[in-house]
Amino acid sequence: MLKYLYSFAVIFLALAWLPRLFKGKYKSSLKERLGFVVPQIDNSKPGPLIWIHAVSVGETKAAAALVEELRRQHPESRFVISSITETGQMEAERSIPDAEAYFFLPLDFSWMVRRTIQALQPTTLLLVEGEFWYNLLNEAKRYGCKIALVNGKLSIRSARRFSKVPCFSKALFGLFDMCCLQTEEYRQAFLQLGVPPENIAVTGNLKFDSKPIALSEIEKENWKNQLGIQEQDFIVVLGSTHEGEEKTLLSSIQPLFDSIPSLKILLVPRHPHRFDRVAEILSEQGLVFHRFSTHCSAHAKVVLVDTMGKLMTCYQIAHIGVVAGSFVPGIGGHNLFEPAACRIPVLFGPYVDTQQAYADALVASQGGISIEADKIREIILDLYQNRSRRETMGVAALGLVEQSMGAAKKTLELLESKSIT
Repeated sequence: MLKYLYSFAVIFLALAWLPRLFKGKYKSSLKERLGFVVPQIDNSKPGPLIWIHAVSVGETKAAAALVEELRRQHPESRFVISSITETGQMEAERSIPDAEAYFFLPLDFSWMVRRTIQALQPTTLLLVEGEFWYNLLNEAKRYGCKIALVNGKLSIRSARRFSKVPCFSKALFGLFDMCCLQTEEYRQAFLQLGVPPENIAVTGNLKFDSKPIALSEIEKENWKNQLGIQEQDFIVVLGSTHEGEEKTLLSSIQPLFDSIPSLKILLVPRHPHRFDRVAEILSEQGLVFHRFSTHCSAHAKVVLVDTMGKLMTCYQIAHIGVVAGSFVPGIGGHNLFEPAACRIPVLFGPYVDTQQAYADALVASQGGISIEADKIREIILDLYQNRSRRETMGVAALGLVEQSMGAAKKTLELLESKSIT
């Protein structure tokens, strides 16, 4: 009965989502998402096949750290990577090279996921962060897969929803052989949902193990030249911005161009489909800007970085990193440790639901500051004028990152102890 009720719920969700699938960016992947096209791989190859599902960019970066450790300890293993978003698949192809296949997860109907499982013949299914698809898990378990949640988390809102349907929650989470979670707070949430304590462990955040590829001094200079940055420029990165954030942040920062003539803003929107809209916002605000994809010069006060995969490169040449997705409600923030790993102060907004433990740690270490968007001007000016404070914050931020590393090793050791890999 539970399975049928869930399937009816998926039908209603699919009907609501279907119009989006038939237009725009989803059209090219429609057959995959509807389960008509399944990944084609060579099942005659030796070695276990590990299926990793990571929704989008952040989850994929976390998965990449674990895959690196798995390949080091188990070189015979093979991998397939599924995503839901186009940006997630692009990141998978970049950060997890040489996988057997990259594909979009089909809608969570039994027959759809069953066809995919039969085509792949995986030995292990690893879901990253907060992906809980009942039919996928159930069909994988029926096939004989070991199943684990890695880098797991559960928001307060999701925990409340699951607590309202205890029978479903017990059936769903009972399909996991192991849940490797980011924090003790998440562990308590899983325990309250009735997950057996022996199936839960805190292993830390895999994202902290994803070290940026450090640029050499020559590479930094070449990158600065491409962006039209001069030696004296003071660089602030606005990273992973969403709708409603660019206007507020830029309005607050704009007066600083008079106070700090050398100020240069690198604006990196989260989603590529918004690049043109963000360009319109910059024009509406009367800012002199250039798009990275076309041309950059020293005259531009703002560079719109309208190319994917450049955020960490931008952080490496910045003086301050501002992590967006945190200045409007409903998003929950993005990876605060990316700029921290580049040894620069981290500024972020008050809406960090999905990053709260790390936001608190950054503030406590004095490597980061939580601030409202309309107040950010004062902090940037202070950090510009007070180089000593800026450098002290950068050192503290990097120190916290280094203390937090090791999640990939812990996760793999735990999976091995449960015979999951």
